[in-house]
Amino acid sequence: MKAEITEKGVFNGEGKEMPIGETVEFKGDTLPAALVGKARLIGNKPKGEKMVVNPAKTKKRIGLEAQAAKLDVEINDDMTDDEIAAAIKAKKEG
Repeated sequence: MKAEITEKGVFNGEGKEMPIGETVEFKGDTLPAALVGKARLIGNKPKGEKMVVNPAKTKKRIGLEAQAAKLDVEINDDMTDDEIAAAIKAKKEG
């Protein structure tokens, strides 16, 4: 399998930090513990597994985003559902 380094803190066998964007190869179908949170799988997916790139939004999130758009409330993907709901409430209250 192959993985692309996405965060700092990954070191090679010589103890040198690997640059973000570097591709590494490893044996097995599971991302090694040292790469979890610091790399993403690329290339062929393991048999029987689905790679999730963009998880589906919940119905609640879709509804909140629709309400926010209708009221011209500015939101972003980093906001939680509760933060969006609070922004909508604040806009409605004036």
